[in-house]
Amino acid sequence: MYTAYSKISENSVKMSSKGKILSLYKLMLRESQKFTSYNYREYARRRIRDGFRDNKAVSDSQTIENQIKYSK
Repeated sequence: MYTAYSKISENSVKMSSKGKILSLYKLMLRESQKFTSYNYREYARRRIRDGFRDNKAVSDSQTIENQIKYSK
């Protein structure tokens, strides 16, 4: 049964996931800057951006959590 509580709970999961995702994105971009070679740096940045952009439409909370775990 769908209740107001489940909606609040679902929204809080999305918000905490959003924070985790943004944090992970920033961390990965920061780490990519540590490559000394320009080509490696740009390749890493491009892969990070493309990966996050490709998964932007994912809305299932379990899939999101699995993607976060995979990225770490």
